[in-house]
Amino acid sequence: MMNKSNSIVNVNRLYMQAAKARKVLAGLVGASAIALIAGCVSPGPQTQFFSLFPAQSVTPIANKPQLSLGIGPVVLPEYAERAGVVSFTQGNGLRVAGYHAWAGSLNENIARVLAADISAALKADQIQSFPWDTRTRPDNQLRIVIEQFGGIRGENVKLVARWHQLDLKNKTDAKSGIVRLSVNLNDDAMETYIAGLNELINSFAVALAGQLDMVEG
Repeated sequence: MMNKSNSIVNVNRLYMQAAKARKVLAGLVGASAIALIAGCVSPGPQTQFFSLFPAQSVTPIANKPQLSLGIGPVVLPEYAERAGVVSFTQGNGLRVAGYHAWAGSLNENIARVLAADISAALKADQIQSFPWDTRTRPDNQLRIVIEQFGGIRGENVKLVARWHQLDLKNKTDAKSGIVRLSVNLNDDAMETYIAGLNELINSFAVALAGQLDMVEG
C-alpha cells in the first residue's frame, strides 16, 4: 500500500513534469510566433521613386523678359496616368513597374519641367506651370496633349505631343503644332529609361520655345 508521503512525491513529480512540458510548449509556441512575425515583416524590394528635372544647361534662343506664359494643363495618355512607371513590350504590350514609381503627379511634373526649360530658353521669368494662381493668370497659355510617352527598355523612348497656344489676354487662338521626338537607350536599366524620358521632355521644351508665335521674328 502506497503511503501518503509517496503519493505527495508522485503528485509533485507529475506537477513538475507537467510544468516542464508547459514551458517547453510555450517556448515552441513563442518561437513559432517569432518566426511568423519575422516572416510577415521581412523586408521586400524597396520601391524607388523617380522625378523629371529641368535641363542642367539650356542655350537661350531669345530674350523675352516680359513674356507672360502658362504651361498646361498637360494631358497624358491613359496608360501613363498611374503611379507605376510604364514601359512598352513587343507586340503593343505594356509593363507597369511594381517597385519603380513616380514621386507625384507626372503631368504636373512635366509641366514644371517645361516651364523651367522654356523660361531658360527665352530668358523669361514670368512663365509658370498649371495649375496657377488666378490672381497671377498668364497672358498666354500653352495646352499640351501627349499622345505617346514611353518606349521599350533597352531600345528607345518616344514622345508624340500636340500643343495649342492661346492668347488669353485677347481671347484668341495663336498657334498649334505637333512634336515628335525619339531617344535611343544604351541598356534596359530603369535609371536609363527614366533618363531617356527626361531627355525627351527637355528637348520638347526647346522645340516649343522655338515654335511659339511670340518668339518668331
